Order: sequence, then structure tokens, then C-alpha cells
Amino acid sequence: MRFLILLTLFLCWLSSGYAESPALVCGNNGKNIWYPSELKEKKGIMMLSHGLNTNAVKMTDLIKFYTSQGYDVLLTILTGHDGNRKEFQNVTREKWIQDMYSTYCAAQAKANEEKLPLFFTGYSVSGLVVEDLIENYPDQKVHFEKMILFAPAVAVKPITGLVKALNVFGKDYMVPSFSNPEYRVCNGTPIEAYDSLFDSYNMLKKSDFSHSRQTPTLVIIDPKDELVSTSGIRKIISTKHLDNWSLVVVTNYAATTKVKYHHFIVAEEAVGAHVWQQTLEAISASLEGKSQPRSTINNADICGKDGKLWKTPMNDSCSDDTADGCDRSQNDCKPI
Repeated sequence: MRFLILLTLFLCWLSSGYAESPALVCGNNGKNIWYPSELKEKKGIMMLSHGLNTNAVKMTDLIKFYTSQGYDVLLTILTGHDGNRKEFQNVTREKWIQDMYSTYCAAQAKANEEKLPLFFTGYSVSGLVVEDLIENYPDQKVHFEKMILFAPAVAVKPITGLVKALNVFGKDYMVPSFSNPEYRVCNGTPIEAYDSLFDSYNMLKKSDFSHSRQTPTLVIIDPKDELVSTSGIRKIISTKHLDNWSLVVVTNYAATTKVKYHHFIVAEEAVGAHVWQQTLEAISASLEGKSQPRSTINNADICGKDGKLWKTPMNDSCSDDTADGCDRSQNDCKPI
């Protein structure tokens, strides 16, 4: 009898700890939005997705850029990011994976119909979810011609783990958000959403990234990102042998948003006009295979232009690199 009880408990533990993920199905979740190309000669289909607690339709600058360049854009809206707070508080990793896969099916169908390549651009949690989908659901054969990942949460800083302690307040607790209010879906982010993020993160950590290895991928990040680790991403690229991945670091020193947030880099006002334009040029170069994107994007090439002064975090008025805190090769800068 004792043996049967122990066997039963073991089988229950085995099934709960190692249960297979539910099968994914193609279908329309009714939340995604198509934005047609402004050009008759299309370059491809671009699947675009937002960050955690980020209003998807606020990805306007990227949508305008891609449609102006000849891409049909399919905006992916993950569960909870359409303003439905109840859904947000009951989200799971599996729901987000299904959201991403449903959108992929729709984008792939259009790409096949029009005989166009399919690309992906994701920010923060979307970069994590798409990688989780690609690596941990290999039978679905999710594949993109190329990918652009803004601050993907595939390597997060240890401090982010502190949010797990807030589970003591219950699953309905909303973690206050300090990001730009105009870009948020809610004033806070549900604990369940963070739990879903960490579930994807932990699953991806077990992966060898073998299914992403052949996909040319451009990663764009601010090295001062509060949540995502630049060194962690570099380590993944190196140890997982992601030779087709390249990393570009940007600065937000010239940002014009009310709140400067290093993790938020997907809008012109979030990084400043000059850095944004260079970022778009790097994206174009990556997608079209014209040249290797520069590894650093900042304002150094316009600071001091035409004899104008510039400022850095160390000095409010610079006219010479030799002055204290003025060296443009060592400091963020912007024209004044």
C-alpha cells in the first residue's frame, strides 16, 4: 500500500512538473491590427509586437517607418494589452505564446499568399515570448527571414527578481508603473503578468537557441537599461553561438519624453531625433543586408557641429573635448 501511495504521488509530481505545453492552434484572436504598406512594391510582411504594459498602438513611429518602407505591418496585441484589466490579471505564459503563434499564422499566410518574406520586430517581453515560441515549440516551425529585437527580455538583471516577492499581496496585486503614462496600458502591471514573463524566461534559459541560430537578428539596447542586461545578451550571443546576431547600443540622452526611461527606446521622443534616425538606418541596413550596422548609436557626430556648443551629463557647456567631462568619445552628449 505504501508503495502504491508513493508511486501515485511520484506520478502526480512527474505530470505536474513536466507536463507538456498545450498544443498551439492557428486562429485570429481578434485583437491584432493590419497596417498596409504605403508603397506598391512591397518588401515584405512585418510582424510587430509591444512591451510589457505598453500600449501596442503607441508603436506608431515604428509602424509609420515600416509602412513607408514598403512593409505590411501586423501589430500583435498580447492578452491584457488591449485595456482589459481582468484578462491582464489572469494572463499566463501559454496565453501569450498562443497570441504570438496566432499572429504568426496570419502573417505567414499573407506572406505565402503574396510570396513575400516575413520579418519580426519585438520590444521587451515580446522579444522574449517570440524566442520562447521559436525554441520551445519547434514542431510549429516558426521562422522569420530576419528579426529586430529592442531590449529583449531574454537576459534580465537580478533586480527584476525582486518583483516575485510581491506575490504575497495576491495574484490581483498591481505593481505600480513608473514608465511614461502616455505609453502605458494600465497604471500598474499585474503580478500574473510578471509571473508569465518569468515563466517564459525560465523556459528559455533551458534552451540552446539552436532554432534561432540561423536567423539574422539585430538587437538594439540602451546599455543603461534598467531591466535588461546588455552583458547578459552579449553572453547569450557568445555562448549560444549566435553568429548571425548583432548588437547595437543606443543612448537616450537627447530624449524629449517627460520621463526618461532607458528601457523604453521604441519611439523618436524616447531617444531623440538624431539617434532615432540612425536607429532606423541601422534597421534598414539589417533588413536589406546592405551593410553591417554600426555598434554604437549616439549624438557624438552632431555635438560640436558647425562650431556649436554641446553638453554632457558631466558638463553643461562644452566647446572642447579636453575640458572636464566634455570628451565626446567617453560621454553622452547633445547639442545646445
